[in-house]
Amino acid sequence: MMRSIALALAALGCVSGQAAAQSPNQFDLICTGTIESGSSHTATERETVSDRYRIDLEKMVWCTDDCRSTSSIVEANNVVITLVDTGSSDGNTTHRKAISRTTGILTGNIESRALGAIIFVRTNAQCTRADFSGLPQAQF
Repeated sequence: MMRSIALALAALGCVSGQAAAQSPNQFDLICTGTIESGSSHTATERETVSDRYRIDLEKMVWCTDDCRSTSSIVEANNVVITLVDTGSSDGNTTHRKAISRTTGILTGNIESRALGAIIFVRTNAQCTRADFSGLPQAQF
């Protein structure tokens, strides 16, 4: 009986005190910086933001904070991880969010042109790597 328990604990990594090794392609990023929002007709508002991004480069998915759902990573290479890069078919709305792998800087930009005004939301944050906190499991 004791041998069975010892084997089970060893299989779980509990005997050596080490947890299962994380992949270098799975990590969290804690990004702290500012969000600016406004339009060409109004003053810019600024606020401080701190978000936790969960990045899985093996599955090419990401999520943020409570991670209720995941999104596909657009592109990942040695220079940048692009989380979002979309635009409306008429070209009036664009949304881009990317993280530099060398500087750790996250930049985001949402811009919409409507009724002669440009409405924008811009993010600039410094990210630091943290242990991977996982992704939601499929329910079915």
